[in-house]
Amino acid sequence: VGTCVIIGILTGLASDSWNNFIMELSGFISDKAYFSPVLFGVVDNIFSLLDIDTFREMIFNNSYGGSVLIGDEIVTGVKDMLKAGYSGKLVSTYLSGHYFLLFSLSGISAALFFDLKGVQRYVLLATAVCAVISGNLTFLLLFLFLESPYLFAAVLILSGGAYLAAYVIDLGMGYLAGGGITEMIIYSDKLVYLLAGG
Repeated sequence: VGTCVIIGILTGLASDSWNNFIMELSGFISDKAYFSPVLFGVVDNIFSLLDIDTFREMIFNNSYGGSVLIGDEIVTGVKDMLKAGYSGKLVSTYLSGHYFLLFSLSGISAALFFDLKGVQRYVLLATAVCAVISGNLTFLLLFLFLESPYLFAAVLILSGGAYLAAYVIDLGMGYLAGGGITEMIIYSDKLVYLLAGG
């Protein structure tokens, strides 16, 4: 009983420290022009590897992702802004790069498919297809990390580039759920740039 109480207290104390760390990190990343999309893409994928959504939720649903006046209402969080009809620079900063990253990960998976043998091929194929359909990259990132941490480091660099490219061309494509292929079609904007960049 004593051990459970101590673990509970330590978890509660760590939770506050963790939330403060995430808020500081989110504040550091937001409003940095060209650096915001790059930093967001890299940090978000590191947290996605560990299946931690706390950082992403700070940007997507809180003022760290920006605030705009739509009509007579202030909307905060980039996903809430997208839901309210906003498709400006904040969407291209924090959401649009995800679609370029989907193309990059598809290409990496296709190249890696021919280097793998046996069951690994089919696991990679299933994970890549599920990632493209759902937009959830956690298992694909985990697979790539376990296959080669150097490959995962390359994915992080590509991720920063993908988010930066979406920011530079002002691609206004977002997503409200996972960011899979269906939402890519629903929220398509500047589709020629997306396909050419992809």
